[in-house]
Amino acid sequence: MNATEHLKLINTAFQELLQITPEFVSVKNMDLEFVDVSNSFASILGFEDRSMILGKTVTDLFDDKITCNRLYARDMLVIEGSHHKEAYEELLPTLKGGQVYISFIKFLARDENGKPIGIVSLGHNKTKEYKEKLSFNSEIQSLFAMGPNTLVSMIVDLTTWRIMDSNYRNDIHRFCYALTTVDDFLKLANSISIPDHQSKRYLDALDQNSLINFYNEGKREITFDFPVKEIPDSDIFMIRFKGRILMDPLSNHIMMGIKFSDMNAERKANDQLRKAAERDSMTGLLNHEATLDHINDYLTHEGCDVISAMFMIDADNFKGVNDSYGHQVGDKVLINIANIIKQTFRSNDIVGRVGGDEFMVLMKDCTSLDVVDGKAEELVEALHISLVDDKGSVNVTCSVGVSMYNGGGKITDQLYYEADAALYKAKASGKHAFAFADDNN
Repeated sequence: MNATEHLKLINTAFQELLQITPEFVSVKNMDLEFVDVSNSFASILGFEDRSMILGKTVTDLFDDKITCNRLYARDMLVIEGSHHKEAYEELLPTLKGGQVYISFIKFLARDENGKPIGIVSLGHNKTKEYKEKLSFNSEIQSLFAMGPNTLVSMIVDLTTWRIMDSNYRNDIHRFCYALTTVDDFLKLANSISIPDHQSKRYLDALDQNSLINFYNEGKREITFDFPVKEIPDSDIFMIRFKGRILMDPLSNHIMMGIKFSDMNAERKANDQLRKAAERDSMTGLLNHEATLDHINDYLTHEGCDVISAMFMIDADNFKGVNDSYGHQVGDKVLINIANIIKQTFRSNDIVGRVGGDEFMVLMKDCTSLDVVDGKAEELVEALHISLVDDKGSVNVTCSVGVSMYNGGGKITDQLYYEADAALYKAKASGKHAFAFADDNN
């Protein structure tokens, strides 16, 4: 019986299996031509019928020469290798331009005399697991990536309680280079945390069983901040622990990406963003919303029992400036007004631009009505602005309305209303003047 007849006998024994098995089975002769394949193998590669594969080599089936050379090398390892068996996973192209990921085991077939007659391959479609693994790898790497505020990042296998990878910021390396286990890191975190802070209980709960139970309960993310003791040569005062737990689809191990981040830098960045959002872009003063927020906060807390004065300031005939000289000149006038107001009041007083040509000031801790009266007069005199433009000289004055806060009983909106009414009274008196609210006289 020759080699071909032996292969046919093997193939006959496989025929029923080849028809029904969901696994991928193929038989090749020593010329590496397919003698037969299972229906599922032909289907996953995009062939309508398995007969389209018979008598062909991988070079006949695939245009990708790199893949063909790799598959040929695998087959030759089976034929020429010492074990005559090869197990591996391979990404194969399909006729429709896709890819399938197959786990193979191949072994050498022999006749009754021990002579090699071909290769039998068994394969299992692991494309779903492969895509899940790619997604898992992408997510785990994003969790591991060092951000600008990251102190330590690590990947932990919760199933084995081992650190799979770790990375440290340069200035933190001196604390971490000798740490090799998960418990080492948790002991360090506990040693620098403030003992009586409420977040301490979260650190204490970070053990292997608790984290696995956390995952089994359907929970995936843990985030908490904990304050730390003074660290030499460091301004770190608050650290954020952030962990995400996910399953490795191939090993079925429960994995966790962990980051310890410096919240001091984030707080500074957030403060800068908040301050920028509060500012009027033209004048640099507080904007409308921030002005009222700061005043309301002061009057309801620190200044609730302190005499204060609210000033409303409005440029006289400002529309005429814009109409006659243009908005660029108008903007210069507004910037001049803002600068004069800032210079007239103290640095701790609240100064803001609340409208196009309207400004508001809360003068804190006023010792007497006479002091406020003097400040209003000083302000009106200072707000007599002269600018020279190619269209001529620009002269602008301002009117001021004042409302008093006498240590309780009034809210910010009421002060605003009274100061605004006083402003209109000043304008009605001839402009370039100041007036007090009716009940402040």
